[in-house]
Amino acid sequence: MDGKGHLMGSNSRQRWAGLALLPFLLAGMAGCAVNASAPAATPTASASTTASASQAGSATSATAKAAESHPDGDPVKMVCGDEIKQKAQQILGLPGLPATTPSEDNGIYSCTYKTADGVMVLSVKKSASAAAAKAYFAGYTPTLPGAKPIEGMGNLGLPAAQTPGGIVVFVKDDMTLTVDTSWMPATVGPHGVSRGAVAYQLATDVIACWSE
Repeated sequence: MDGKGHLMGSNSRQRWAGLALLPFLLAGMAGCAVNASAPAATPTASASTTASASQAGSATSATAKAAESHPDGDPVKMVCGDEIKQKAQQILGLPGLPATTPSEDNGIYSCTYKTADGVMVLSVKKSASAAAAKAYFAGYTPTLPGAKPIEGMGNLGLPAAQTPGGIVVFVKDDMTLTVDTSWMPATVGPHGVSRGAVAYQLATDVIACWSE
């Protein structure tokens, strides 16, 4: 099965898309901390327990967990780190790590990936609290053309949305992640993976790293 059928959902498959992302979150956790100095914690909580913890949650829990597994880096900046670059290389079938350019503007940290298939941008907005992050998400997603919620992810404590043009947004505790592949052609890489599938996979890889 190719990347299109594996990850991408149409507007009529919103619920399926949300459920389909969960295995990738769990799979990503196992391989995320390749370059970390400390081993990743073994996930033991059920999805429902995770959701409850997130809803109750702490504004700094995602930051603390990621810092433990990635002591040499700010979890916000992981979107421009080697682990996520390696994921992008694998997904896009690149011969080497993609060139990236970090930037920060108005409280949003962004990492621009330059590939033969075009540019994609991963960005993170860190809010003052988990509640503030959800409020930011609620105000931000309506500004994205055609954005629809990814059903089922909110129940896991991960509010998420997608657009038909290849933008995916997730909230994890106090951080809001956007993966924007809208500047890429509809299909990318040697296997013709949809740009939406690329956005989904990279988003779940980052969320998995934050969940360690």
